[in-house]
Amino acid sequence: MFEPTKKYFSISEVGKLIDEQQHVLRYWEREFGELRPKKNSAGNRIYTQKDLDLLKVIKIMLRKKRLSVIDAKLQLKSTDINEFLAQNPFDFMTAASDTQEETQANTDTHGSAHDGTNNDDSVRIPRAEFKAIYAMLKDIEQLLRTV
Repeated sequence: MFEPTKKYFSISEVGKLIDEQQHVLRYWEREFGELRPKKNSAGNRIYTQKDLDLLKVIKIMLRKKRLSVIDAKLQLKSTDINEFLAQNPFDFMTAASDTQEETQANTDTHGSAHDGTNNDDSVRIPRAEFKAIYAMLKDIEQLLRTV
């Protein structure tokens, strides 16, 4: 398995290593408080090996295990990164093929990518996200009743 040997990585290098777009990496930074790459004097992100390991864990949780962001955040809080990677090895060589398979799975029979709309009137929301949304709606309902 290929392992990078550099001390610091740019966002474009990290994106290529784990086969994710730069905007996805920036989104994960906003969502996962543990991921905080430093910035150099020019303001560019510089990722360490520790950041790269964390990104591998996040990618495995979201892409391979198909956890929601909320569930991944919760699981990450109680996860030892080194132990997780030992149990779920991340192969840089297969990262690209996994993403290609995922893209292909999201493509309909006519070859066009899914636009996020669902033609069969069913929406699949992970249970934890559904519970969180439901709780927020209940809070909103209570607020509206007091107005």
